[in-house]
Amino acid sequence: TALYTSDEVYPSEIYDKYHIGYCRGYAILDITLSPVQYIPKDGRLFYYPEITVAIDLEDTEYVDPFFRNNPDDKAWVEKLVYNPEIADTYTIDLPTFEYPGGLCDPSDNYDYVIITTTKNSLDYWPTTNSTPYNWESLMDKHEQDDELSCTLVTIQNITACTDYHSSDPLFNDLQAHIREFCKDAYEDWGTSYIFIGGDDEWIPARHMKYAHESNVDSDIYWSNLHNTFNDDHDSQWGEEGDLGFDLYSELFIGRITCDEPQDVSNW
Repeated sequence: TALYTSDEVYPSEIYDKYHIGYCRGYAILDITLSPVQYIPKDGRLFYYPEITVAIDLEDTEYVDPFFRNNPDDKAWVEKLVYNPEIADTYTIDLPTFEYPGGLCDPSDNYDYVIITTTKNSLDYWPTTNSTPYNWESLMDKHEQDDELSCTLVTIQNITACTDYHSSDPLFNDLQAHIREFCKDAYEDWGTSYIFIGGDDEWIPARHMKYAHESNVDSDIYWSNLHNTFNDDHDSQWGEEGDLGFDLYSELFIGRITCDEPQDVSNW
């Protein structure tokens, strides 16, 4: 109630918070601007019809490890920002990176990767009258209709690969191993799409927390590859103020919550 009787301008500043995130290797500056302000006691509302924002850029020679020098990445980032011409400063002579080890051979290329499990024969089943479609059907459709190269990897393959393991127990569970595989696929296969085939029981999501609720299922842990989502190294993932993540994704991600072949065929 004190706010509504105040004679102070709200919000008090037209410029507040800023954050630098990364999307596919490109640095993006977020700024919170408030062009509309209000004096509650008087009921007066006013706005700034124009705001000029001056940003000084500095060449640090830092190259983000998720920069792939890919024209599709560049086009995607240009759609996210107000000054897309700056993307041209990311020149073709910048280095790119490969994941150290892992399952993904850099000589291969897969745009679309299905991650599933061998449990309940969910990784492969023959087509029948009752299950006329399988993962091969989906991959064939994407290859023919969308010209996407596709492959399938199981969580059993992923967890068996020790290159995805961490000496820190907090980052050494199944969710973390899948995330490391996603980094590997992104860097070495040039992957753009990850499709999770399995429910939360067999392929558990990383459960996030926000101001009013915890244990929120969120697959952005596997699509947004920067940082750890737990910079303060506690039991809460992705909570406000952690600063261990940003909301710019490197990958497009989706999931079907299936636990048997019939679910996939019906879908």
